[in-house]
Amino acid sequence: MWAFFKYTVDNVKTLILATLIVVTIACGGPTPTSSPTPLPTTTSTVTPAPTAGMIPTTTPTVRPTPTATPTATPTPGITPEPSPKSHVVGSQPLAALMYLWFGFDLTTGASIGGLKSSHWNTDLGIGSRVGVTDEPLYGFYASDDPAVIARQLESMGEAGISTIIVSWHGWGDIDFDGRVDDKQKEAMQSALVALMDYISSTDARFKVAVLVEPFMVDPPGLNLAQKRSILDFLWDNVYNVYPEFMFIWETKPLVVSWSDVDLKEPGDTRFTVKSWSSTDNPNWKVDTTLDWNWYPDVSLVKGMISDDGVVVVFPRYDEYWMYVMGKDLGHDYRRVDPMLEEGVYEQAWQVAVDNRDEVALVLIYTWNEHEEHAAIEPDKGLSPVSYGNSLVEKTSQYYRQFLAGQDIAVRD
Repeated sequence: MWAFFKYTVDNVKTLILATLIVVTIACGGPTPTSSPTPLPTTTSTVTPAPTAGMIPTTTPTVRPTPTATPTATPTPGITPEPSPKSHVVGSQPLAALMYLWFGFDLTTGASIGGLKSSHWNTDLGIGSRVGVTDEPLYGFYASDDPAVIARQLESMGEAGISTIIVSWHGWGDIDFDGRVDDKQKEAMQSALVALMDYISSTDARFKVAVLVEPFMVDPPGLNLAQKRSILDFLWDNVYNVYPEFMFIWETKPLVVSWSDVDLKEPGDTRFTVKSWSSTDNPNWKVDTTLDWNWYPDVSLVKGMISDDGVVVVFPRYDEYWMYVMGKDLGHDYRRVDPMLEEGVYEQAWQVAVDNRDEVALVLIYTWNEHEEHAAIEPDKGLSPVSYGNSLVEKTSQYYRQFLAGQDIAVRD
C-alpha cells in the first residue's frame, strides 16, 4: 500500500527545482527553507454569521431548446481486447468535475484571462487562489472563451469523458437580497451559459449536471425559501433551457450539492438531488447524510463507492504549492503522489475495475483544479510537476480497460 504522505529526499530535490519555476509565473510567497512534515487532516470550514435572504429576482434567459439528443460516445483511445464480460461504452459513463472560475477580473468580473485574473494565482487576500505551477495547454484562459471551451471539450472527448459535473457558485447574489454582490460569481454563471450554448449549438456529445457549491454567505443557515430559489434559478436558466443536454440520474436531471448546502429539503420533484463532500471517515455512509464521498487517499476509494454506484478516481492531490505561495490552508498541507510516480491514478482505476459490477458512474476529480494539482486537463509540460497530455491519454486507456474488465498496470 502506498503511503499517503510519502516525501522522499529525491522529491525534495525535484521540488526545489519546481519552486524556481513557479516563482516566475506565480504571485510569489514565502518559500520555506525546510518543509514541515505533512500530516493527514480534515479541512475545517469557518461559517460566517447568518444573513436573511430573499428569492432572487433574476429574469430567466430564454434560448432555443435543441431538438437532437446526442449519444455520449468517447473518442477512441487505446482499445484493449474485450473480456467475455465487457460492458457497453456509455452504460457506465465517465464524468469529470469541471471548474468555470478562471480568468475573470477580480472586481468587475470582466473576461480577461492571464495570470492574476481569477484563480490564476491571484494576489493574496480574501478569496485569493494560488498554487498553479504550470500553464494549461490553452494558456491562462478565461472560462467563458468559446475557443477555449471548444478545445476543452475536444480533449475531454479524447479522454472518453461524456458527462461534465460543473462546479457552480450561484449567479452573484450571495445573500439573496435580489442584487448582485459578487461579479466573479456572476461571470461564472455566464461561463456556464457559454458552455451550454456551445454544447447545444454544436450538438457536442456531452451531458451536464451542476454541483452547487457553498457560494452563499451562510450555507448551513439557508432557509427553505432560499433553497427553493437556488433550484428555481437553475431550472429557469439552465435545466429547462437545455433539457436534452442535462445528465439524467435515477430518471431525472441531476443536481449535486456540496458539503453544507442541503438542497434535498425542498423535495423538488424536478431533480434528482445528491449530496457530496469529503471525509476520511470509513463509516461515512452511516455517520453522515452524504450520498457521495471523495477524499485524497487511494486506500479509501473502495469504501467510497456510493450506494448508487459512483466511484471517484483522481490522478494526484497536492496542496504544497499553495502553501509555498503563502496560502493559509488552515491545516497541514496534504500531498498524494505529487510527482505522479507512485501510481495513485492507476490504483484508483484498478479499484473501479475490481468493483465494476457495483459501479454505475466513474467520476474524475478533477478536469481542471490546477491549484490542488488534481487536474487531468493538458498543460504545456514545462516543469517537473507537469504532465502534458499524458493524463488524457491514460484516462482514455484506463476507461476502456475498465469497460472491458481488464486490470490496470499498477506499480508494486
